[in-house]
Amino acid sequence: MTRLVIASQLDDDFNQVISERLAVTHPEARVIGVPAGVPSDLPGEVSILLARPINVRGYEAPASPPPGWPYGLKWIQVVSSGIDFYPGW
Repeated sequence: MTRLVIASQLDDDFNQVISERLAVTHPEARVIGVPAGVPSDLPGEVSILLARPINVRGYEAPASPPPGWPYGLKWIQVVSSGIDFYPGW
């Protein structure tokens, strides 16, 4: 079975809670913290991204995605109530 690896842009406290809850049903799962903003150079084993809004406080993501996008991602979970603050790619 493939190991579940989640890249999270959430704060460390949130990532710890997610890790603890996943340990009950998915003990092989791993949550790694990544910087907020445009994701770049995610490790190849990451299949899920917990993404904070990108286009906030005057910052706009580039019109084109970073090289290699979407990497090995199979799922992107946005942590907002809409997608207005995320790039179209």
